[in-house]
Amino acid sequence: MNETSECQDNSIRVILVDDHQAILEGLTTWINRQPDMQMIGSASEAQLAMKLIENGHPQVVIVDLSLRDSDGIDLIKRILLRSPEINVLVCSMYPEIPYAQRALNSGAKGYISKDCSSEEIIEAIRTIAQGKYHTSKDVSEWLLKAQFGRKTVRTGQNRGLYEELSDREIQVFEHIGKGLTTIEIASRLHLSSHTVETYRLRMKAKLGIKHNAELGSKATEWVLDKQRTDDI
Repeated sequence: MNETSECQDNSIRVILVDDHQAILEGLTTWINRQPDMQMIGSASEAQLAMKLIENGHPQVVIVDLSLRDSDGIDLIKRILLRSPEINVLVCSMYPEIPYAQRALNSGAKGYISKDCSSEEIIEAIRTIAQGKYHTSKDVSEWLLKAQFGRKTVRTGQNRGLYEELSDREIQVFEHIGKGLTTIEIASRLHLSSHTVETYRLRMKAKLGIKHNAELGSKATEWVLDKQRTDDI
């Protein structure tokens, strides 16, 4: 996209990565209505997103955590490894806690729910474009309590797991919960079957589980729990 005015020259350059067409179209319209913003590209896949980022030099990249060809957390790490100056905003349907913590730990500057209004998303873009952080009040309070060791914070099943498992283990665990076989998981995550089995062993050890059937049961419960409304 050509920059044709002084306003565009000074605008916040944004790239959106989301595989939901309605979200792409809706946010693109809202962003391009802002006098201080310019949508310079959008992608539904991680590989295309990386090419757009390399060519477009955006200030802000908005990333969904659920993509067809990649995990959003992995994409955040790839973006910041190549372009650490970029400000990443996660916009996802996943519950803010604990996903916001995982996203921020991966280098994102903000996390906002797709349930939020367009005005709130625009505000979040402006905030992180300045290098500041943006989270909801609930997330901010929860992170502060976690930081200062407030053991009274109710964590729940999802949050406990996130303290135990690595990013990749969480990905494998989620796929197990969705009923995928070792071969299918290996294909989705571009791993060998042996590596997936190694992750299974590590997860069972960390979670105190002896059998694959129990691991599968807990993973299924976790996936179903993750889909419900997350309450603090």
